Order: sequence, then C-alpha cells, then structure tokens
Amino acid sequence: ACIKRGYFDKVWLISPTYASNKEIWDMVPINDDDVMEPSKYCMKQIADLVDAERHSWDEFLERKKKYELYIKDMKKNKLDFNNPEVLSRLLEYEDLNFFDDKPTWHYRSEVPPRLAVIIDDCVGSDLMRLPSAGLVNTAIKHRHLGNGLGISMFMLVQSYACKDGVPRPIRENATHLMLFRIAQQDQIKKLYSESDVDMSYEEFYGILKDVHAEPFQFLFMDFAP
Repeated sequence: ACIKRGYFDKVWLISPTYASNKEIWDMVPINDDDVMEPSKYCMKQIADLVDAERHSWDEFLERKKKYELYIKDMKKNKLDFNNPEVLSRLLEYEDLNFFDDKPTWHYRSEVPPRLAVIIDDCVGSDLMRLPSAGLVNTAIKHRHLGNGLGISMFMLVQSYACKDGVPRPIRENATHLMLFRIAQQDQIKKLYSESDVDMSYEEFYGILKDVHAEPFQFLFMDFAP
C-alpha cells in the first residue's frame, strides 16, 4: 500500500526465502532486480544504491536548472550569437537534447526519492550475525545515507530477541513495532523491559492477550508518536 500510494519510490528486499515465498511477495511491487541475499556486503550495497539515487536526483535538478535557463534564452527576441557564453550554452543544450525533450523525473512525484529496505527472514544470516556486516551502524545512521537522502528500514522476524537475531541497539531504537502473537513468556518479558512502557507487566500482558485473542491480529506500538 505504501508503494502504491507513493509513500516510497524504491524498495529493496533482503531475504533468503524470496523465491520460495514468491506468491506472497508478488502482492508487493518489488522488482526481482531489487532483491538480494543476506550477506555481510548487503549494507554496503544498500549504501551504494542510496548514493546512486542521490546522484540521480542531483543530476536531474541540475538538468532542470539548465533547461529553465534554455527556455529563458530561447524566449529572448534576439540571441547574441557573438557572445561565447551564449554559444557555449546552446551547444550544451543540444548535447542535453533540450531541443527535443524537457527533463523529466523518473519517479511519480518530483521530490527527492523516498527509499526503503525490507529485511525478511534473516535471523542467523551473516547480515545479522557478523558485526562487520554493518547492520547496526546502517540502522542507526539510516537518515543520513545518501548525503541526507535517508532510507526507511523494515525488519520482519520470527523472534523478538534471539541469538544472531535483531541486535539490541536496533530493537531499542525502533520507531514502531507490530507485535504478533508470541508463545514464549521470556520474549514478552524482554520486550516489556526494553520498551519502557508506562504500565505494569500485568497490564501489558493483559492487553496482549486481548489483542491476540483474535487470530492474526497484532499490537502496534508507536515509539515516536
């Protein structure tokens, strides 16, 4: 829904189970070329892709600026062809194909690209297991990638906290949490202690029981209202 409504222009998926869950992922408009296996190089790949999006946006703005100058030049009654600066600009316009086409942005809205990455089923992978993979560092500085372009990160996991799972710094810096039914009391207690909610554990557990009494329902926790 976020992609269809234009909240995101580009979404990358990191998942080792994409092929086997293809029917599920077909509901999301993600290109096969934007899917990658979880490895210790994923975050570097993502950072490079975000940098490329930033470069593309900056390049578009520069072309748009030059096009507006071209239109201004062409609207003049008389161009001074003896002026080397004017001649240089006209040659550049021709190289940029301004005589045929106005520069257009390749996403829906003419705004800096809105980017996201989904990390799915990656517990135990090198991406989660190896500190050198840079997952924590990327998550902490996600707003600053691409020279401030930024990226939103979504993590789909089967366990809130487990060995080689979501690192604690990421759990404690999460802005939102969709909590489906958890059978293990220890997991719920850990989540409660890390969430620092303003209620007793008994109250929190009671809310969870009410929510999860209905099949497939989840508790949505907003840590950045």
